[in-house]
Amino acid sequence: MGKLDEFYWHEALDRTDSVRELVYAILENHPVIRADDQLNDSLDKVTDALCELYQLIGQKMPERKPMTDHTSCDQAGELKPPSTDEYMAVLMRATEDWKRQSERERSQRESEGTAYRNEIAQLKARLARARDALELIARYESFADTMQKIAREALGVGRGGDMERP
Repeated sequence: MGKLDEFYWHEALDRTDSVRELVYAILENHPVIRADDQLNDSLDKVTDALCELYQLIGQKMPERKPMTDHTSCDQAGELKPPSTDEYMAVLMRATEDWKRQSERERSQRESEGTAYRNEIAQLKARLARARDALELIARYESFADTMQKIAREALGVGRGGDMERP
């Protein structure tokens, strides 16, 4: 995998939060969990751990720009969220980076696939040559058996154990 860009970090944050929400939503009202304090406490620990993971990912995001780079202040000094255009520009850059990375990975898989197909073709050719060799050996053995039988008959070997002389 290439460089982890902004998109990957935001995606990790989003997926962590989604998993936390899902785990809590599904298990919070489950009768078994609700009936047992120890299980309920354990569920809280799991969701707390996911919250901690979310925070840790946020702290470790590289090249984070200060919030003021993505926001502006109104006259009262309140922070405003980024405009839709600014947000879309970030998403478009992240999407383009992801597309380029996907294309590189696809190209690499195709190259590996071509190499494997060539290797399989070589193995098939070797197998065909081995089958031809086995067939030739079988013909030779059959021929040798036939020749021995003819020679025995010609020499009279095998009739009563004595060789007849012409």
